[in-house]
Amino acid sequence: MPGHVVGYWSMFGISFSEEAPREYRDSANGNEDFFGEVIMGMIGRGVLPVADSGEPRFISAAHSRSLRGLIAGGQEVMALA
Repeated sequence: MPGHVVGYWSMFGISFSEEAPREYRDSANGNEDFFGEVIMGMIGRGVLPVADSGEPRFISAAHSRSLRGLIAGGQEVMALA
């Protein structure tokens, strides 16, 4: 499943769709079922992301330790997809 990360450095969104979203309305074309599977897979690995695909994600230097778990969990989930 093609995925896209769009946004500005510490504030970004994730979309699973054929084409990268260029505006908010494009995000409605994302694969919500797959997004839900990824979220549930992450939760099963101890990572608690926001389950709403329309909400932006935020990271900062304070998250550096938890980012390792996020990246490892994401890699595991995506490898199973």
